[in-house]
Amino acid sequence: MCRAGYNRKETLNHVSQGCPRTYERRMACHNAVSKYIKRGLEKRSYIVFEKPAYKTSTGKRKPDLVAISNDVAFVIDSQVVRESVDLKRSN
Repeated sequence: MCRAGYNRKETLNHVSQGCPRTYERRMACHNAVSKYIKRGLEKRSYIVFEKPAYKTSTGKRKPDLVAISNDVAFVIDSQVVRESVDLKRSN
């Protein structure tokens, strides 16, 4: 069982993707990827909003980035997956 007290088998996938013990590191990696994307877009003259919140009929939505250029907006929700995760399932 998971040494962090989570009722799951302590597998590599659990530790790298879902364990509460590794949450902070996973979020740091996710945030670093988002910031990398943001810097690249800003270098290309996009206006970029980080973690904007939008109220919708189904609840609050908070994408990682919204990039705007020439009246076109791109909503970006970055994702970091490990090699043991099927990319088709993760999207």
